[in-house]
Amino acid sequence: MINSRAVEVSTQVRTALALGCVALTWVTHAAAAGWTLPVTMATPVAPVAHFTFLTVATSPSGAQAAAWVTTDSANTPLAIQAVTRDPGGTWSAPQTIGVPVDAAGLGTFPRVAVSATGAAIVVWQTIPATHGAAYLFDVTVQAAARPAHGAWGPATTLASVTYGTYINDLPYPSAAMDANGNALALWVQGNQYSATVEAASLPAGGSWGRPIAVSAPANIQAAGLVGNASGDALAVWTDQPAGGSSSVWTMRSADRRSGVWTAPVVASPAHTRDNISGFTLNGRGDGVTVMGVTHSALATSSSAFGSWSAQTTLACGRYNNSGVALDDAGNAAYLGYQFVSGTQQLAVCARPAGGAWGAAVGIPGNIQSTTVAPLSPSIVATPGGTFVAAWADLNTSQLMVSERPIGAPAFVAPVAIGGISSGAAIAAAAGDIVTIWVGSDQSVKFSELIGL
Repeated sequence: MINSRAVEVSTQVRTALALGCVALTWVTHAAAAGWTLPVTMATPVAPVAHFTFLTVATSPSGAQAAAWVTTDSANTPLAIQAVTRDPGGTWSAPQTIGVPVDAAGLGTFPRVAVSATGAAIVVWQTIPATHGAAYLFDVTVQAAARPAHGAWGPATTLASVTYGTYINDLPYPSAAMDANGNALALWVQGNQYSATVEAASLPAGGSWGRPIAVSAPANIQAAGLVGNASGDALAVWTDQPAGGSSSVWTMRSADRRSGVWTAPVVASPAHTRDNISGFTLNGRGDGVTVMGVTHSALATSSSAFGSWSAQTTLACGRYNNSGVALDDAGNAAYLGYQFVSGTQQLAVCARPAGGAWGAAVGIPGNIQSTTVAPLSPSIVATPGGTFVAAWADLNTSQLMVSERPIGAPAFVAPVAIGGISSGAAIAAAAGDIVTIWVGSDQSVKFSELIGL
């Protein structure tokens, strides 16, 4: 349901000057259940033509942060921009926090995290130079931080190294932050066949610590990080040992508890041509990973940072990076697909707390053609058990959301939040779910599920 009453209180407009004037419309809303009407967060003004690589985070207090990359009409990156909203406050104007140099055209991939206090960080990669025929890239991992109620600090270089030969060798940094504003960043450090997963910490009000190796050296394809409000974290990556088959990968993980990383363990056994389709961590330390193997999705789980279970092949076909969601009671859901009369339908495979994964259940009314797949399918959950799936329906050019309320047996019929032209991002925290996307008018839009 779109909540028209959610925009009745006040609407004001501010203007920011950062590589061209970017207009920001912010809205305060009344507390009534439903999705707020779309809010325009940024509008392209020359030389800005597009917004890409959107990322968003929220917290139980209502503190929120988002970031994106601005590009010109030739898709040359111009700036990393961020916006923030303190608890009970309004969205800031977009602020340039970094320059996303991308000499190789492979992407800067910013990631944002926010705490309940309003502190926030953004991490990203830059590619300032290439090495011609050698297909090597000079890459840096950078971060910018904002204290609660404060201003963004200057960009800090966390790592600098030459990468090659493939796009999978890039660091792709990720970020997490606990309720008190202590932050983590994680990335892949090193070249193909000789890389490690590394992490650095930023204590609230302090400075970045020296990076430490979380993994052993290996050929590492990808890595990711997720944390919870207590400060615990889960890192996952796929690797193959030196001399291993170029198409066989193992998913490994390491936990961070009380500020200390554990030794890596196997989270998902070796498979051919696999990738990470999703992973998550809840407030009590339960984890779920999903490995994509060809068209299949294979899940493992752990309780309170215990051992990983045996793999379960889910009844849902897998989407790359669609994600898996987990509430604090241990209920889990994976967003994939099934075929209905030869056409593709978004479907959810769910697992009740302490139970087994169930059959694929289609999201009502959502049928995609076999040649037009949904864009940016994602799933999130609040700690209390509200699950939301979001995706761009390319048949209608609408951002769609479907909710499974607390205790409900299935997802309800989806609703359209607004027109969409490219990617979307969604995030959840206790009592709050938010999404941002690039609208059909090329502006950045925001909506929030309130009244949970």
